[in-house]
Amino acid sequence: MSTLTLAHAINGVLSVYKPKGWSSRKATDFVQYGLSNELWKEAEPIKRKQRVKIGHGGTLDPMAEGVLVLGIGKGCKELEEYLKGTKEYLVTAKFGEATDTYDATGTVIKIESTDHLTRELVMKTLPSFKGNITQVPPIYSALKIQGKRLYDYARKNIELPEPIQARSVYIEELQVINYNKNVLEMRVVCGGGTYMRSLLLWHKPLLLKPLAWTEFQKTLLLPEKTTYIAYAPLVRRINLAAVSDFISDDSLETLSVCKQLDRVTLTGCSYITDRGIINFLSKDVGQYLLSMDLSEIKNITDETIFMIAKTCKRLQGLNLSMNPPIKEECTAITDKSIVQLAENCRDLRRIRLSNWKKLTDVSITALTTYCPTLLEIDVVNCSITNNSLIQIFSKCRELRELKVNQCQSINDLAFTKSSLATIPIGKEIYYDQLRILDLTNVVMITDNTIDCITQAAPKIRNLIFNKCVNITDKGIEYLARLGRYLHYIHLGSCRLITDESIKHLASNCTRIRYIDLAACHNLGDDTVIALAALPKLKRIGLVKCNRITNRAIMALTRNSRTSVSLERIHLSYCDQLTAQAISVLVIHCRRLTHLSLSFVPAFQRQEFQQFCRPPPKEYNADYQRAFCVFSGPNVKTLRDHFRSTVHSGREHLTRRLYYHNEASRIDEINDNMHRVHTVN
Repeated sequence: MSTLTLAHAINGVLSVYKPKGWSSRKATDFVQYGLSNELWKEAEPIKRKQRVKIGHGGTLDPMAEGVLVLGIGKGCKELEEYLKGTKEYLVTAKFGEATDTYDATGTVIKIESTDHLTRELVMKTLPSFKGNITQVPPIYSALKIQGKRLYDYARKNIELPEPIQARSVYIEELQVINYNKNVLEMRVVCGGGTYMRSLLLWHKPLLLKPLAWTEFQKTLLLPEKTTYIAYAPLVRRINLAAVSDFISDDSLETLSVCKQLDRVTLTGCSYITDRGIINFLSKDVGQYLLSMDLSEIKNITDETIFMIAKTCKRLQGLNLSMNPPIKEECTAITDKSIVQLAENCRDLRRIRLSNWKKLTDVSITALTTYCPTLLEIDVVNCSITNNSLIQIFSKCRELRELKVNQCQSINDLAFTKSSLATIPIGKEIYYDQLRILDLTNVVMITDNTIDCITQAAPKIRNLIFNKCVNITDKGIEYLARLGRYLHYIHLGSCRLITDESIKHLASNCTRIRYIDLAACHNLGDDTVIALAALPKLKRIGLVKCNRITNRAIMALTRNSRTSVSLERIHLSYCDQLTAQAISVLVIHCRRLTHLSLSFVPAFQRQEFQQFCRPPPKEYNADYQRAFCVFSGPNVKTLRDHFRSTVHSGREHLTRRLYYHNEASRIDEINDNMHRVHTVN
């Protein structure tokens, strides 16, 4: 034994339990001392002074207890491999008090009211801390600045020579265990280097009111040495949509001190101009930006896009969508700037260009050529032709979402002459990942387009064919191929389709959650009876389907599943409906949150009008008078009214007689639908 050397004594990796109150170093020394004494107890006295080589991977604060990973001998070199995975912590956070150490052992330096905090607010906010976030280590930590431990500066009250630098950490999971008053207990799964004490320092400030924005600006402008940490580098995501009326070019000047931003949302900040965005990005802010939302900002031009292309090389998402007033066009952004953007920002995954009328096939060709990994493309109401879609389907094989609404130069050839129509030679030619396709008001497409899409993208989930007036029952038959994958289908104003095709669709696509059949005048009660059998149906749109009668409404109440699934029902202009049938529907559907009955004569009475929400101010007198929409708490009030003694006494007998007469007829239809399901 005495001839052994320390290097060959023992090697490996083990985990030990570190008790509360011990530092990680103390726990390591304890294990080292015990192993060394046991190993060398029979050795010569001079050998007993040697110690086993040992080190710890990661650090647990003294106040924390849990598993500490140790490396022994050659195992010290393996610690990094063992620590690559995630760690799990149980954390208790107290709101309203700040300490100099960020934990319970420090001195309280600030107390704030927590009256505004609720469990709901905490649950809503916590998800924003997940993913890759920026974190500033606490001053009481073992990290070094200019060769000296941070805790040495803190304990000796020495001013830091420079601010503590933020660093990126990964939070995989946050689970609330308990929340009582201002104390939160939660489970955290995270990557290495994460300080639990710094976890709740917010990298995504919630700016819902002008006062919050004002206070946030003041915080950013504080001198560095007046705080323990520089807050600006912490901020990774900023959303100013809720305070858009108070944001100007000068506001962006203040925000430019946040050099670590990866997401900026400026939706609706209409006072911002090219000058503000160009100055903002010129302050070295764009180097980490992954996503920018500049939607509904009408004062930007090509100059802004050129600056984004120059400074935001890592950009993955850009939203430039506009929704201008009728008869007003957006023309300030052209192909020239979008081509430059595509050439410089080749990591783009999401691009939204709605309603920029000067964008043509040139822009789409550049985007698909230089950014072939695009996942989402929105070119609503742009001046594109079939060539754009042919380019998209040829080069963007990872495409998940495509919106080409209002692009009326597009016809069947955009699909049938594209790679979508390629004869399959193996799995790689299929667009399995395509989930959302919006073709609203692309009036020249026909059933041939649907045939092509459903064969090439068999797992598509959301399809919108609103105002595609040439679609017939044959097209709906093609849609039925999607089976369980189809969840959302909009067929508004497809006036050629009939009950038979919708019955076929419902019997094959049993997981439909949303279906809109507005202004499909050939549809009647049989359509609704078929849809009532869908187990997951949440929303159904039947506006202007005026062949629908009480028989259809009663069908929606015959299935127990609809009582807990249906949330929104649109029945405006269905003038054959009566209050008796609707009362049964409202009472049956316990989760109903929206019911529209505008222009339904039975609901023009003051008895029901008193419960509906106010009509939009822009409606003319006739529309305001006929407006009848119940939403949110108004639905519950209407339900209570139907259940009230006064109403029940007046309607009970009529309802019972009606329900009895309809029941046998609906049972017959349901039996037929059951046979259809069985055959399929």
